[in-house]
Amino acid sequence: MADASHELKTPLTVILANTGILLRHPDDTIMQQQKWVDSTKAEGERMKELIDHMLFLAKTDADQMPLSFSPLDLSDTLWSCLLPFVHNQGEAIPAEDLPHIFERFYRVDASRSRSAGGYGLGLAIAKTIADRHKASLRVNSSAPEGTTFILRLPLKDN
Repeated sequence: MADASHELKTPLTVILANTGILLRHPDDTIMQQQKWVDSTKAEGERMKELIDHMLFLAKTDADQMPLSFSPLDLSDTLWSCLLPFVHNQGEAIPAEDLPHIFERFYRVDASRSRSAGGYGLGLAIAKTIADRHKASLRVNSSAPEGTTFILRLPLKDN
């Protein structure tokens, strides 16, 4: 709850500050105050996205998200969209962070998190989806090899 409150407090603070600025200039046109209007809209959209992610996780925690199973041609899926993203040769995830990257609101580099636009929920959501479908999701990361996420899907029961 503390992490969620903090993540909601930041955009709310910006929205309140921006509206305060707008209210101090009641005779200005929207065009003259476009910077504050745009910033307020962007923060509102970020807040909506965060709330949507939190609601998704809350529903899956409460087993209210219906599972949908359908046949999947794994070869077509891999060739069309997954293969370009299977392996990342960028900066490795530090070993001490690896056990925590699937935790809600966890960020490897908290100082870059706001500029990158994330909340630390993406990997938690991916792990939740994998778990709900009885799949496994894990990660390997080291400086020479880069970072690789491994998703193992169960075979269909006959």
